[in-house]
Amino acid sequence: MAKERMFDFDAFWQEAEPQEADRPKVRVFGEDVYLPASIPARIILRAMRAAQEGEDAETPLSGEEVYKSACALYGAERIDAWLDKGLSLSQLADLVNQGIRLYASGQIDDSGNQTAPNRGAKD
Repeated sequence: MAKERMFDFDAFWQEAEPQEADRPKVRVFGEDVYLPASIPARIILRAMRAAQEGEDAETPLSGEEVYKSACALYGAERIDAWLDKGLSLSQLADLVNQGIRLYASGQIDDSGNQTAPNRGAKD
């Protein structure tokens, strides 16, 4: 009887996964959310496809691409819940851009914003 050859990726990935405290974290609508341990492949593959097609790095993503990237980072159920709370397309893009920056910088800045956001002039 031949011995079955198998590699258990589930166990391998679980052992390689950093502890939750070491993962990027954001706060949205008062909820602290841990991002995946590494940047999702969907985001990297999209960037590689864009580069092959000669797109400039500043070429904006379509709304659908922003949504798919946000779902890859935060989970579709969570993104849909935030959309139900009034999350705008611009804010959705902010979630993607800032999430990617957390991976790119290699460090997490948990000090918050240094200044309050500009809300515009009051009449």
